[in-house]
Amino acid sequence: MDQNVDKIERFPGALRIPQQMLKKDLQNLLAKLYEKTAIKWTSDGICWSGRPKETWRRTLTTDLKNTGKTSGEMQKIAKDHNHWKSLVTAFCATRREEVK
Repeated sequence: MDQNVDKIERFPGALRIPQQMLKKDLQNLLAKLYEKTAIKWTSDGICWSGRPKETWRRTLTTDLKNTGKTSGEMQKIAKDHNHWKSLVTAFCATRREEVK
């Protein structure tokens, strides 16, 4: 019995081969499990496809209606930086109140 222990201590690489084989078998097993999971997986949530209901243009038109201004008036206001900045900050403040 002591002779076998001495042989193992002298050849530490002898135990590495079975460990590598076990690791490879485990990796193959996990790969097969992941492949099956990837093929059969379904989403738990709802995935909407197609066009979003709320587009940028629709948001812009509703915002214009809320401010009571036309697009031409907004273009003129946008040219004046200070006026535009005050309008946007006021509008963002009212938006935050709506969200609360």
